[in-house]
Amino acid sequence: MRWLINKVVSFLSVYYAHMLEYRAEIFFWVLSGSLPIILMGVWIQASQGGDFCFKFCRICPLLFLCFSSSSIY
Repeated sequence: MRWLINKVVSFLSVYYAHMLEYRAEIFFWVLSGSLPIILMGVWIQASQGGDFCFKFCRICPLLFLCFSSSSIY
């Protein structure tokens, strides 16, 4: 009976670790997908205070579309 309890505990711990790894992977995937939008906001704020051209604002959505449409970077 003890071996059954050990087996169940080991299966549950492995499944829990697998679930946590999957959730962390999804979090980093979402973060990498939204990073160009965040950087566009940072660049717009930086351009408000200096003599920057608004070329960043055109480049960032283009990069976002390119990265979103292809799975190979």
